[in-house]
Formats: sequence, C-alpha cells, structure tokens
Amino acid sequence: LERGATELQVRATIDNGARDHWLRAGFPTGLKTDSTWADSHFDVVARPIALPDCTGWVEPAGGTHPLRTFVDLSDGKNGFALFPQGLFEYEAMDDEPRTMLLTLIRACRIKLAVSEEKQTELPDAGVQCPGVRHYAYAICPHTGNWAEAELLARAASCYAPVRAAMVGRGQGKLPLEASLFAVDNAVVQVTCVKQAEDGQGLVVRLFNPGDQAQNVTLIFGQPIAHAARCRMDEGGAEPLPVKRNRVSASVGPKKIATYRIG
Repeated sequence: LERGATELQVRATIDNGARDHWLRAGFPTGLKTDSTWADSHFDVVARPIALPDCTGWVEPAGGTHPLRTFVDLSDGKNGFALFPQGLFEYEAMDDEPRTMLLTLIRACRIKLAVSEEKQTELPDAGVQCPGVRHYAYAICPHTGNWAEAELLARAASCYAPVRAAMVGRGQGKLPLEASLFAVDNAVVQVTCVKQAEDGQGLVVRLFNPGDQAQNVTLIFGQPIAHAARCRMDEGGAEPLPVKRNRVSASVGPKKIATYRIG
C-alpha cells in the first residue's frame, strides 16, 4: 500500500505443479447489485450477474466474461473494482456476498477431434501453466459508479504506469515541467497518438464509453496552428476552432473521435 494511493497493489507468486485445474482469487464485496461493468474495446460493458435460463440450449451459459483493464461492482453509492495486469477473465457470483472472482490459472488439455472416434491430445505442456508464475493486480474500493470514480483513467495508470528516465542536461527551451497534451475529461479516453500518415501533423484518437455525450478539451504544451476532426482513415477533415493551445469538441455516446492537430 503506497503512501497516498487509492488502490491496494497485490503481487502473487504461485509455483504451479497441478494440471487440469482452475485457480481464481475471490473477493466477497457485500454489494447489492445485479450487474458488473468491465471495459472492452472502445467501450465499457454492463453484464447481468444472474445466468439466463438455459433450458433446451446445446451449450449452457457460463458466468465468466472478458475484461481489458478493469472490472467493477457498484450499488450506485459504493463500488469495488479490480485492475489486473495481463489477466482477462472474471466472474461475479450470484451469491449473498456478491463474490468477485479473477482467474489466475485456467489450465486445460487441448484435443483435436477429427471425429468422435478419432481424438488427439496435443502434447504441449505450456497450456497447463507449469512452474513459477507471477501475478499483479490492484484492488480499488471507490464511491459512485465506474464513470464517477474515473475507473478507466485509474486503471490505465495501473496498467501502463509512468516511466522515469534520467538524461543529461540539454540546450532546449522547454520549461522544467511540460506535457505533449492533456485531456480535461476523465471519462473520455485516449487510444492513439501518432504522426499523420502523410507526415503533416499529429493524430489523436479518443473514445467515449458513456451513454451521454461528453465535452472535452485537448490542452497542448505548445501553441497549435490548426485542428480538425477527421475519419479514422484521416480523411474528411472538419476544421475546429483553436484558442492558442486548446481545442474543444464534443464526443457522442459510444463514439470514437479522431482529431488531426497541426
């Protein structure tokens, strides 16, 4: 637990000598809620905890779901989130304590079936995850829902923390503190910062996972000459007003927005 931290960092080391088993970390949350929220590609997805009626189904529904950087349970007032690093499966149990489960090991055999009579098991032992394994995740209690708690931004800080590098003194004119740009809305997330394909300018891509439009301002460390909203292929530019080093725009609900800065 680092000083001033809002999350509890967990490091787990397991020497796995078992086969064909499923190992999960469980957290009884005590939250009264019927849904989970987890981030996906360009979105945050709500999923019901209760399993559907599988009568007559060829394959019964399971309670496991994927995530990218966070999963959350919230009753609207309080919440419990996990920020795993490289762990992508969770399940919320439909029990009284509303237990959240995070998969650490899911070891299984891989079989190739030409027919019901002819089945071959692959000899690869790697799928059994043998030997010493290291895991990292953070536990984040919070108030409000995932958007109010700014979980996407907080999870990104855990998943891709700031890296420090020591360099020699240069001859530049930049201030002691500076950044390429900042975003003033924690709900809107940056997914791409790159040079434009034609080499003229910078491309910044954002997405809004919420159900309401979000106003956002990009604040650059230096004055900029022009800005435009464009398609993902960087065509169809629509100019945006620029105020020295600031560009303001609105990103619609569940939308991806690409901006070209010059």
